Amino acid sequence: MVNHSGYNRILYSGPLFCRQFYNKTKKLYHVIPDFQSIPFIIEELVAFGALEIVLPFKLPKSSIQTICEPLRKRISFVSGKEESKLAKSFLLPIFNEFGIEAEANCIAWRYPKDFPTNIMDAIQILHASISPFLLGIKHKIQIDIDVFGLKNAVSLLRGKVTSSRLRANLAILEGVLNTYEDISVDSICIRSHAPTEHISIFEDLVNDEHYRQLSNKYYRLGMPQYLKRGLMLIKRQIRKLLSRQKYRMALDIALRNIQAATKIPLLDSEVLNKLFIQNYLPIIISIQIPISTAKKKWKSSDSTIVQPYWEDGE
Repeated sequence: MVNHSGYNRILYSGPLFCRQFYNKTKKLYHVIPDFQSIPFIIEELVAFGALEIVLPFKLPKSSIQTICEPLRKRISFVSGKEESKLAKSFLLPIFNEFGIEAEANCIAWRYPKDFPTNIMDAIQILHASISPFLLGIKHKIQIDIDVFGLKNAVSLLRGKVTSSRLRANLAILEGVLNTYEDISVDSICIRSHAPTEHISIFEDLVNDEHYRQLSNKYYRLGMPQYLKRGLMLIKRQIRKLLSRQKYRMALDIALRNIQAATKIPLLDSEVLNKLFIQNYLPIIISIQIPISTAKKKWKSSDSTIVQPYWEDGE
């Protein structure tokens, strides 16, 4: 597995697609993640233009072996332990503030009776978004979260909590999120609809110097001081790439909507370091279309299903 730091990288934190299995012994149906779905997900994200897909979880060896070599080289892993620890430092005080019973890992919790729905929704948004956001900051990767929904959730919670320290922490996070704006950026897309052609074209692209320069310019959009000039240079680099004869019929220009930070927030250097912020804030993208396409292909596939542990005796 490789790490193409400085290039276009996308975080995929799940969920994995699931299949339903029947437990003959217990006579129950179980829904479990199907790791056989990973090759479909990786393939579509590669076709989407990622030079590397970053996973915050390990894959079973049996699953890795089902991924063809050109795609396997585009996967890397991060542990996310530091980011999870920092996320808990935001979540646990909120749980305590509202009398929410939570496990130490913050994965499961119980609300008090008649708990306000708007606060419940805000907590769930914060829980779902904070770890990917921190992963994006630290590892300089593109992420898929609702950044404006997260900002509204943080703002609502800040107005409801009574702890001054907790309000200060939420204000800092809100200040970072307030730097984000909607941006339209030129990108390339592969015209072919055949998966094998996608892989072939992309494998050729990632070894092309013009494409690698383009990928680097996308990566640098996470540096607010570079944003305006970067958008202009991306247009220029795409024209260079499409002027090459071998790509004229295979590639096209597409407009992609992203959210990007327009400045690094003016915060104390100690606070910025605690949030892993140096000179980079992650680009926010939507991977809904490639993931939806991957799910359709996975559903229609006739790949061999790995039996769950209770069926194979493990």
